[in-house]
Amino acid sequence: MLLFKFIFIGFLGTISLLIDNEFPVNSKQNIQQDTLLQQAINDLEPILFKRESLNVTINKKQYILDSLRQYKSISPNNLYAEKSMLIDKIDAYILNKILADYKSFKNLDKQLLNKKITSFSNDIFKLTEEFSKKSNVPDVVNIQINELSQEIEKLKVAYAKEQNTLSVHESKLNKLLLQENREYFDIVFYGNTYKVFLANANNHRIKIHHNSSGLLQPIRFTLNQLIAQDIQPVFIMNAGMYNEDGSPVGLLIQENRQINPLDINQAAISDNFHMYPNGVFYMHDHKFFVSQTSEYRKLDPDVRSDIQYGTQSGPMLVINGKIHPKFTFLSKNTNIRNGIGVIKDGQNEKAVLVISEGKVNLYEFALLFQFLFKCDNALYLDGAISKAYFTKNGNADGSLGGSLGPTLSVSYKNN
Repeated sequence: MLLFKFIFIGFLGTISLLIDNEFPVNSKQNIQQDTLLQQAINDLEPILFKRESLNVTINKKQYILDSLRQYKSISPNNLYAEKSMLIDKIDAYILNKILADYKSFKNLDKQLLNKKITSFSNDIFKLTEEFSKKSNVPDVVNIQINELSQEIEKLKVAYAKEQNTLSVHESKLNKLLLQENREYFDIVFYGNTYKVFLANANNHRIKIHHNSSGLLQPIRFTLNQLIAQDIQPVFIMNAGMYNEDGSPVGLLIQENRQINPLDINQAAISDNFHMYPNGVFYMHDHKFFVSQTSEYRKLDPDVRSDIQYGTQSGPMLVINGKIHPKFTFLSKNTNIRNGIGVIKDGQNEKAVLVISEGKVNLYEFALLFQFLFKCDNALYLDGAISKAYFTKNGNADGSLGGSLGPTLSVSYKNN
């Protein structure tokens, strides 16, 4: 039963909508663009899913292979003491192997799955029996090492093939996704809807707002502050984690002034902010940056003193082009998520801001930034409380509610 829950997690949750206001009116061209874009994503998904499944399987098999090699070198006197631990590791690998055999959840054949579970359970039982009969390092260890080595090589060939297939679709998708005229749009990725805003430093100004009221405030609070300054924002979103009084947990810089210092705590704290490495989104010389906290600390003091806006949060979603190592593909830890990444264009001129409408896991969310938007680095901002507000063609979309601390806004430079 737990296995089925694990398989279907993330696809059975109720999608909670964020829409409080009118939908924007799309032009015919935008509708056509969005249709083409969504079709490109749909075409890519099964190939990407297979690639990620193969990646997980290869990593798990390599882990088991290394464990077996290490186990082989253990003194025979320790054989029984180590037996159960090894069996657990192989059992975990088998669970992953079952999941990796399916290209998508939609085509899951329960009868076939039950047969596979029975077959693998029998294999584990036989392996356990072999261990129980041996008083020295058993031959079965050598057999497992050879079989796993061969399977890993086969998987690597399959992985390379999927990568080549994926690259064709990827090229088509990138042309559609990062068009110069794209700004605000919705996409559906693995059954989850995301609202996306592409900020361009040549056209847009991003600001971080400090909530100094001593109370948690809705997005409308930030909107009213901006309107009072004759600024009409096109996008507002919560900008990181905060304390009960709305003050930021980590670094917050507003208009070149540090409101709150960098959090350099490395203690094991069980929250998202302290799932290391965490990081900082900041603006310097009218360009966008996301970096790990440790890298931010290495910045030249003159650069740090000239940072216009900045916010610290965590965890990092993408680190130097790779998904955070603590995230798990098919994880059952789902929530509404929002984050920000800098698109790899060599100029640090484009930032992508994303919020999910429904509950997604951190791996899926990070994959959106890493694979679809080609972000070298991306930062998680927050979870269940996340809200976003958009305007387009004079119409509003999103939420003006929420109980928030720091917020982030985007407006046009000529505004």
